[in-house]
Amino acid sequence: MKYRGFILIVVVILMAALVAGCTLPASAQKSAVTPTAEPSEKVEAAQPAAASAAPASEKVVVQLEQAQDKNSVSVNATGKVKVTPDVAYTTVGVVTQRKKMQDAQAANRELMNAVVKALKAAGLTDDDIRTVNYSVYPVYDYTDGPKITGFEVNNSVELTIRDIEKVGAVLDAAAAAGANTSYSVRFDLLDKDPAYNKALTAAMQAARAKADTLSAAGKFTIKGVMSVSEGYSSTPVYYDYRPAAAMDEAAKEPTYINAGDMDITASVSVVFEIQ
Repeated sequence: MKYRGFILIVVVILMAALVAGCTLPASAQKSAVTPTAEPSEKVEAAQPAAASAAPASEKVVVQLEQAQDKNSVSVNATGKVKVTPDVAYTTVGVVTQRKKMQDAQAANRELMNAVVKALKAAGLTDDDIRTVNYSVYPVYDYTDGPKITGFEVNNSVELTIRDIEKVGAVLDAAAAAGANTSYSVRFDLLDKDPAYNKALTAAMQAARAKADTLSAAGKFTIKGVMSVSEGYSSTPVYYDYRPAAAMDEAAKEPTYINAGDMDITASVSVVFEIQ
């Protein structure tokens, strides 16, 4: 009986413990579920923020498209300024032919040295005299097939004449000293920037005048400049010079060469915004 009573007590205790574990309090059950519920609640809360961001990005796109869609009118114009050249450029040279190459070179050297000496006496410096060509070629006779009969030496220098009133005198001095080749004289400006800026200003003024004319005719308003592109050109003055035959010193006068005027031209293409 003792053992039977003991076993009965143990069974009752075990059943009571089992019933207590299956019926936990509601507060304990809620605390056990909460850790898994929190992440899902955070994800759901973020979804409205993403949805509200979409309209903002759409507005930016629309604004960019509207900024690019502007009415405009394009105008081309030029401005021109006449100036007096202040520098002249030309080329003079010496050509010699001899049967032997060294003889052709020696003859050429003697004449060119005399030409350079005369150029310096006329007011030029070493900086104003620049060698642009020195060449030696064989001379052929093709009568009975190609055969070298001699050699030709060509020596040319480019001159920068800063006093344009002396251009004729300088060329005559070179010819008198032995120069037997010469090329066109080109008159130009040493510094074109001031004249070009004036031409550029005139071009912009002309472009605006054209735009205003179109505005009045087309019943629209010029709001401002959207873009500008420029172009540049100048028209140097050329004078064709060839050495004259030797003249008597008493009757000799400097070759008349007049620089005249030259044009500096600027062109612009302007896009105006209109409404």
